[in-house]
Amino acid sequence: MTSGQTLRELIEDGLVHAPGCHDALGAALIERAGFAAAYLSGFALSASSMAAPDLGLIGLDDIVGAVQRIASNVGLPIIEGRLRAAKVGANLHS
Repeated sequence: MTSGQTLRELIEDGLVHAPGCHDALGAALIERAGFAAAYLSGFALSASSMAAPDLGLIGLDDIVGAVQRIASNVGLPIIEGRLRAAKVGANLHS
């Protein structure tokens, strides 16, 4: 089962608790704590990589790279909900 399918099943079952992370270590700790999904926070990614708030300074390539690094190191579905990503027609899946 893909992580997208897993996430769809979790959503069908009701509320999904998905703590935020900005890297694979954070996602691994979320997984170890027993959560079924993790959320990649745009602010946390921007703050940890650029020491700046999420003002659109990180690009879509940065977000995709972060999702790929995180997803390749944990078994959780990764939720990333950037409005800008939706505006350019990109759908990010782990």
